[in-house]
Amino acid sequence: MKYELDVTDEYGFILYERFISAGTKFPMHWHEFLEFEIIVSGSAEHIYNGNRYTVEAGDAYMMCYYDFHSLTALTDVKLYSIHFNKSLLDQEMTQFLDYNKFHCRFPEEEAGRIIQRIKELTEETDRKLPFHNLIIKNIITEIVIAMIRKSSADKMHVAPLPIQRAIAYMNEHFLEKITLEELAEQLSFSTNYLGQLFKNQIGCTFNEYLNTLRLKYASSLLAASDMPVKEVAYISGYSSVEYFMYVFRKKMGMTPGEYRRQGESV
Repeated sequence: MKYELDVTDEYGFILYERFISAGTKFPMHWHEFLEFEIIVSGSAEHIYNGNRYTVEAGDAYMMCYYDFHSLTALTDVKLYSIHFNKSLLDQEMTQFLDYNKFHCRFPEEEAGRIIQRIKELTEETDRKLPFHNLIIKNIITEIVIAMIRKSSADKMHVAPLPIQRAIAYMNEHFLEKITLEELAEQLSFSTNYLGQLFKNQIGCTFNEYLNTLRLKYASSLLAASDMPVKEVAYISGYSSVEYFMYVFRKKMGMTPGEYRRQGESV
């Protein structure tokens, strides 16, 4: 089953039931939407924001707009995957998604309830009974809350307003020449204060976060076009193709050319 709904339409989600053969690899990538996945059977290696996990039945994870991951099936794998927009969630909840990471294992009974709720999404879109859109939002909200509560909720936080403003600005201007000093001046903060906020609140440096945004954009260009790597680098905000190649390989574990070829083979 592959539910082909545009995530910008009235439903705001796409549901996949995937059967993945052993040895199949989905290369490192980002999404322009939120993604929740739960393993139903089998085992796989999951690389999530640079951390490596073995995932099995009951394991679940969620990727937000600037997370990156890859999946390699160690055995035959069955999983459910929901792609959806933030518009389906309450604003307070989306703040948790922006500044926290989600990866956990549900006990068998709890995993079964989540899988049942996922199946009900298909029923609601097929039957189109009155208020089915509200039911869809409620189901996805319920699944996300279960993920939040299971993923070390005591460690979660909403980033303070200064870092929210900084990230909002970077998300809009990351293709331009931008430095920590310039961003601090733009937002009327000291450079040291803003740099510490990134480390303490986001868990990475300003440059690491900026590179994540640029590499996400570059990977989309590589996958969607035959544009030369040099041009991809410059369009994505890099003044040096050599530095782009270095950062890309360090983050993705392969060259831009290898990433493009691997994407074509999937």
